[in-house]
Amino acid sequence: MDRAALDALHEFMRQDNAGSESRVYSMVTVKDGVIIDEFYHDGYDAESTFPFLSCSKSVTGTLIGIAIDHGYINSIDDPISKYIEKVNEQTDTRKRDITIKDLLTNTSGLDWDEWNSYSVWNAFRSAPKWVDFILGRDLVYAPGEHFTYSTGNTHLLSAVLQNATGKNQLEYAKEVLLEPLGMESVTWGADPQGITDGGNGIVMTARDGARFGQMCLQNGSWEGRQIVPEEWLKESTSPKNGGYGDANGSYGYQWWIQSYKGYDMYYAYGFGGQYIFVVPKLNMVNVITSSNPDHSYRAREYFTEYVLDAVE
Repeated sequence: MDRAALDALHEFMRQDNAGSESRVYSMVTVKDGVIIDEFYHDGYDAESTFPFLSCSKSVTGTLIGIAIDHGYINSIDDPISKYIEKVNEQTDTRKRDITIKDLLTNTSGLDWDEWNSYSVWNAFRSAPKWVDFILGRDLVYAPGEHFTYSTGNTHLLSAVLQNATGKNQLEYAKEVLLEPLGMESVTWGADPQGITDGGNGIVMTARDGARFGQMCLQNGSWEGRQIVPEEWLKESTSPKNGGYGDANGSYGYQWWIQSYKGYDMYYAYGFGGQYIFVVPKLNMVNVITSSNPDHSYRAREYFTEYVLDAVE
């Protein structure tokens, strides 16, 4: 890596932080299993925790794979009605056809324009019962046919996990993922019924975000132990649909998949510029936390235009 280029990136981020366009709170780059570069905005350090927002989705998807491996869930082809009884109470019986796979790939067919509007998001977050609100949305596409980005889909995955394992998602995550990886900083919010906010609520240090990314880079292995089935990670990070057909790339099981500057990668992405990039060819993980509601992609450019250019 070109050290001078990374130093220049630090200075650029400090200058940018002084303005109003973007604020990067942290950036951690891991190469060959070692932290090679670390940046923190004034007032933050390696112990600071940050809301990773929708990066939570990739963690939730990973937990589904572990739960299948542990026998709590039979298959991604299971209808969610097997795990969430409220599905069977819906007037539109077609909702019983929604599968776990449909939730993982954001193709449930439920009406949810979160990508372009705050209205459904605000209504969802203020609802007294989140699961009821999600299931009450109209089914506007046949399940499995149409991609629509939805935190609601991921929250249903959290409900599936809770009913399948008998533990809320955070409790299960601590047992099978967080504690084995040494991710001690993690906290995770929940809905009014105590169902973990699987699509949005994880808070942790940038280094713990990097631990998660590094485990994925290592095909699910950590210190000689297989935490996540290797085949699950391979499937999760392989395109299942084209997403919205924009610069974000394709979509797998709660992961975005894209190629930048000739490097294939997959990544978790959260509103305002939260990222966990995994670049197998470079044996690299990059984590960014930032705040830029009007330009979430600005932080991504710091990685694609500076960190990747620093590779020698």
